[in-house]
Amino acid sequence: MKLITNLTILFVLITNISFSQTWETLDITEFARIDFPTLPEITNTPQELIFNTRDSSAIYLVTVRDLSNRNINLTANQLPEFYQGVINGTIESSNGQLLEQNAIEVNNIPGVEILYFSNSNPQLPELRSKRILLVNQHLINIDFWTTEDLKQIAETNKSIYFNSLDLGNNTEQSIEPEVVIEKSEAFEQGYNSG
Repeated sequence: MKLITNLTILFVLITNISFSQTWETLDITEFARIDFPTLPEITNTPQELIFNTRDSSAIYLVTVRDLSNRNINLTANQLPEFYQGVINGTIESSNGQLLEQNAIEVNNIPGVEILYFSNSNPQLPELRSKRILLVNQHLINIDFWTTEDLKQIAETNKSIYFNSLDLGNNTEQSIEPEVVIEKSEAFEQGYNSG
């Protein structure tokens, strides 16, 4: 039994190594690109642009929402509150449990990364990582879903995937002096992307 387990782990490791050698760079907006282990399926809805693919260890999902028509201009002090609303909506929509939350920065743009557990759909991986960034009036959600069993094996691919996001040089945070945003707007964005 131990031999079968070891062979299975070896097979998954070899598969991961081969996937990590064939990453595909794809533009997700006119100012952002990211690497996927294989070419993703792309779905364009009136609300968002969705990129998704999978490999033997994880599901890779990017959701881009153009919020320019909603006039979401935040002060620097309001940005964490907006991100928290997105997180709360994500956790509620997935019946999840937040495990970790950390501030991140991509090309000098502040964002947030969360790790949460959701077993609301047994056919989907339950351990989910998400990066959330508001850039150029676009809400970008980058998701990496894996299982608890594959967590350590998938960590390398998660790192490659998350760290491959390139926002280029023409990006800016949408920060205005004193603008009010309704809390429900951020929650809605998280709920729809969760």
